[in-house]
Amino acid sequence: MATLPKCVVSRARGTCRYPRTVAWVDTHCHLQLDGRPPSELLQRAPMVDWVVVPGVDAESSRAALELAVSFPGRVLATVGLHPHDASLWDQQSDEIIGLAAGASAIGETGLDFYRDLSPRAEQERALGLHIELAIEHDLPLVVHCRDAFDRVHAILEANEVGSRTLLHCWTGGPRWTTRFLGLGCRFSFAGPLAFETGDTVRRGAALVPPGRTMVETD
Repeated sequence: MATLPKCVVSRARGTCRYPRTVAWVDTHCHLQLDGRPPSELLQRAPMVDWVVVPGVDAESSRAALELAVSFPGRVLATVGLHPHDASLWDQQSDEIIGLAAGASAIGETGLDFYRDLSPRAEQERALGLHIELAIEHDLPLVVHCRDAFDRVHAILEANEVGSRTLLHCWTGGPRWTTRFLGLGCRFSFAGPLAFETGDTVRRGAALVPPGRTMVETD
């Protein structure tokens, strides 16, 4: 059985705390879209060592990269086009592709068949092009999946990119979690894990080994 490290006693407060031995990472935090100063938001999270700021279009991807430059070692940027706006890929692809060399990951991409704000065929095309970009730059892939588990699974499997994929805000239950685990994916969990209606998500999360489990605020 593993033993806990000895606690450190704070004489000033008369309390006992344990030294922090692992880093906390927020894998999905849209600092550039919040409206408040990013420095203020980062100061509110002193225990979070790294913050991954995902792009959802060309403008926000550029802003994410600017934050990574402003906060080196604290902020990592991704570049991509959200599936809601997949129909804009031809208009924005040149800039997104040009930004990829400075990114830490590609995305947020994926499929959202719940809102269907872009035609499904265009969402799938954009996802495929993001996959090509991730492979070209040898970068992780940040994937949004809502009501599209079967198609996302099929596309990741066909392109053999499961091991580079992070499924953001994962809401799958045990069956789909098991299937995506088989592809080698990693899973990032957000608020739905704690919802009263989140029992299915919790049962899926219980199957994911710690080394492939991440958290986010989204």
